Amino acid sequence: MPTNRNLITGKLSYFLVFTVLLSGVMLSCTKKNKASDKPSISFVGISGDSVKAGSNQIIAVKFNFADGDADLGVSPSSGNFDIYTTDSRDTSKINYYFPKGIAEAVDPTQGISGDCTINLEAAFILLRPSHPDRDTVRYEFYIKDKAGNESNRFTTPDIIIVP
Repeated sequence: MPTNRNLITGKLSYFLVFTVLLSGVMLSCTKKNKASDKPSISFVGISGDSVKAGSNQIIAVKFNFADGDADLGVSPSSGNFDIYTTDSRDTSKINYYFPKGIAEAVDPTQGISGDCTINLEAAFILLRPSHPDRDTVRYEFYIKDKAGNESNRFTTPDIIIVP
């Protein structure tokens, strides 16, 4: 005949096994870590280090981007932009849209990531009157998603501007 001690030990064993199994089931059902809903960018490269002021040259700036909820690519009719740049010399801003199709057919549960290249046109990169012979500029970049979340920022290497 089983003793009270054996019954208690048996029930405790079943309880421990049940608890371990239940914990395993619960852990397997938890949501996997998802990328942040805040976009992020990282500098990849730049096509050159100098331009002739006001010319038809371009400087291509390439960067990687990612957004956990894939809400990139605002409508031009929204009055907002996707990509923001700031000129280091005078803090003037030039803003851009992501290329068409960047956010089409995207599953928000999977996020979005990729590469983007922005062409800085030398026609709009001019020498300052105080630097008529040579100037240097850097551009700070960041992106915003549709919810208004701003990414981190990066700054390009120096770009030399010559007359």
